[in-house]
Parts: sequence; structure tokens; C-alpha cells
Amino acid sequence: MIQNEALFLNQGVIGAKLEQIMTQRALAKYRLCQGAGISRPTLDKILSGTVTSKTNYEKHIGKILTYLGLSAEDLLGDRPNRLNRIRGLRNKLRMDIDFVAEETGISKQELTKIESGDEATPAQIKDIALSLSTSVAGIQGKEFFPVPVMMPEEILMAYKYDLPEYMSGYWGSVGIRIKGGDDCFWYPITNAARSDLKKVIHSEVIVIPCMNNRVLVLNMKNINEVILLDDACDSPGSDSWSSPINHEDVPQVVYDALYDLPICSDEQIDARQDVSPALQALTRQVIKELDWDEDTLLHLLYRTIIHFTDGRNIEKYVQYDFDANNISGLDELIFSVYMMAADQDQANKIIELEESGGEKSFINFENVSFFDIPLREIEPILREEYEQMCAMDDA
Repeated sequence: MIQNEALFLNQGVIGAKLEQIMTQRALAKYRLCQGAGISRPTLDKILSGTVTSKTNYEKHIGKILTYLGLSAEDLLGDRPNRLNRIRGLRNKLRMDIDFVAEETGISKQELTKIESGDEATPAQIKDIALSLSTSVAGIQGKEFFPVPVMMPEEILMAYKYDLPEYMSGYWGSVGIRIKGGDDCFWYPITNAARSDLKKVIHSEVIVIPCMNNRVLVLNMKNINEVILLDDACDSPGSDSWSSPINHEDVPQVVYDALYDLPICSDEQIDARQDVSPALQALTRQVIKELDWDEDTLLHLLYRTIIHFTDGRNIEKYVQYDFDANNISGLDELIFSVYMMAADQDQANKIIELEESGGEKSFINFENVSFFDIPLREIEPILREEYEQMCAMDDA
């Protein structure tokens, strides 16, 4: 049985479904407000999927369901795409459905159905994510880290966009300088990542999600300096700024698309149906403009880099699989530090890495400065661990 609490988590779908029901019943907004005993502004927020208070939402949606003679199952049921945030995010960014339809090439009627929970193709989901300046995980509610929105935080604040707490705009870059080294490694980050970093900067182990499909795990005992560089600042003149991974302007959904496209010729790319021709063209344009060769793409998408204290950098194709019995993998380390704030004694751990070929490595974290991990490779595993933890709490 679906509870009203579940409706709050899927309020974008609920808003779209309620509008469909109102149209079918020729029910005007003022009449629904009168019958359910709610205000017009409250109804507008429910329909747009932008209510911020869970308690208020559950109270008012309960009144609406009672008046309409519906249950939570009538609104959600087994809808194939019910876990989507398209409608809520679109309204938060003040984008009307006509704009998204024009940007994606999806008809307004079909978009309305998708927003209400009907099935969408993988290509459609990616195109919608691109139009909303975010990632597939961001609109499907499958993120573990805050979801980047490809807009500078200062723009979001200037125009008073009220983004949900699980999303954040681009802030600037973080630089990592390890002990015994002169180079500084730079990564683009969101405002949420910057804020979180400042809160935990005195911890032994720090996790930093970045905007270029990387997540960093820092052993602070082996880090000389962490630098925060606002986007408004000039690039550092004395540091190694040029890097194939410091590209903050790449739309997040391009990384999603790259996982569904072979690293090969255009003819083979065009044969794929999981990515629309428009997004394929954009992806090829990004690859060309940033001069990403095959080695760079493999690095961005699949390789985990281990920066050791002796200056060595080793790249591995690590296999990240959910395993409840694996208590020493990178996923467990990230989860315990990021979610549980359990950084004590983590720096002395032995980290087990299983490579795609089957071989296993055991890394003494004490000798590591930081791990540099493909975010989209490990985030689904972390999300699965999170959902399992929530299920255990609810049991």
C-alpha cells in the first residue's frame, strides 16, 4: 500500500496526474480548492510539484484525495516512470512545458504523460535532462551526491531560483596538492560540494564529488593543501591548471550519453538508439572542442586513479559491484565517511579493489594521498547501499 509520504517524494508525478484528473472531470481549480478546503496558492504548488514542507504536503494531499475519492494507489500505482522529478524541477527553474518540448523535440502531450509517470525511452530521459541542465540521476531521483545543475550558483541566486536541496549550481574549482609534489590537481565543484568541504576540512578523510564525472577520496594526512577557487577568480598562474578533467562547462548528461555510446567512429555512434541524434551531435562536438582522445575518454569514464605519497599515479579499471559482505572496498569507505561521518581510523584501512579482469589489489590507504574515481561508476552502488540502509531503518 502506497502511503501519503511516498506521494511527497514523487510530487512532480502527482501534480501532473492531478491535472489530468481535473481535466477529465472538468474540475476547475477554484472548485477543487473549495471542496478540499485548501488555498489556491497551496493547490498551485501541489500541481507544480514544488511544495517544500513534507508535513504540509501530506496534510493537503490527504484533503484532495478525500474530496476526489481517490487513494495514493490511484495516483501512483505501478506507473513505470513514477520516480521522476521532471515537473518539479522544471517549475523550480521556471521553464514552461512548451520550452522543454521545443528543446527536446518531444510533444507537449507526450511530455505531460511522462511527467505524470508514463514510460519514457532512455533517449527521451537524456534529452529532458539536457533541457533542464542536469543529469539523468537528477531527474530520476537516483543520485547519492547532490546533483549538479549546469548554471553558476551566482546566477541561480541572482534570479532567486529555489532549487531543491538535492541540487546545486556550479561554484568554482578545488585544487589538491599532495605532500612531496609541486603540481596541483584541479576539479570543478558545485556550491554544495564547497559548503560540505568547508564543514569537514579538519577530518582525516574527505569525500568530494566533482562536476567532471569524478569523486575524490582524500587522505588528509598526505595532503599539503586544499585550495578553493571561486569561478570569479583568475586562473592560478603558477599552478598546473591545464588538465583533461577540469571541464566545468560540459553538460552533465553528456557523461550519461558517453556511457551509452561506443568510443569509436561516428557511423557506429549513430547506430545507437539510447541517445538521440541531437545529443549524439552535442557529445561529438564536446569531444572535438575539448580534444578528448580515446585515452582521455577511458580515463573520464572508467579508470580509477590512485595517487600515492611517493609520487606514483596508478590507473586501474576497478569493478564496482554492490556486495553487502564487502566491508573494505572504496564504496564502503565513501559511504561510511560521506553518510556516517565516520572518518576516524579510516586512513589506516586496507582497501580492496577488484579489477574488471578479476584480479584483486589490496591498497594500504596510509600510503595513498587520494583516490580519483569515476562518479557514474560508483554512484549507483552507493545509492543501492543507501536504499538498503533506509529499508532496514523502515523494517
